[in-house]
Amino acid sequence: EESKKNLEKQVVALSLQVTEAKKKAEEEAENVAQLEESRKKLLKDVETLQRQVEELQAANDKLDKSKKKLQAELEDSNIDLETQRAKVLELEKKQRNFDKVLAEEKAVSEQIAQERDAAEREAREKETRVLSLTRELDEMMDKVE
Repeated sequence: EESKKNLEKQVVALSLQVTEAKKKAEEEAENVAQLEESRKKLLKDVETLQRQVEELQAANDKLDKSKKKLQAELEDSNIDLETQRAKVLELEKKQRNFDKVLAEEKAVSEQIAQERDAAEREAREKETRVLSLTRELDEMMDKVE
């Protein structure tokens, strides 16, 4: 009977162990299922992130291309600007020379106009003098007659 009790105790103990083992196995199976689900979700997330990285890389490449194009356009614009500045400087120099020549011509023209006015004045004075002398001569001739 004692051995029967011992066996019953052992059966009860083993039953508890089996129950605990089953419970533990179920928990482990649940954990494995959750881990598998998490792994699948993480794989999806990794794929999504890889796609995003590829899209961002493509966008970055496109922006780099646009940036290079804009830099080239800026360089061309700067070259054009420098060319235009050089032309402006040359035109300003020509304008200054033209203004200088114009001022010289104007001064010569004014000088000639002054000389002409002086000559006309002198001619009028001489004509007046001639008329005066002619009148005097006529008066003297009248007196002589």
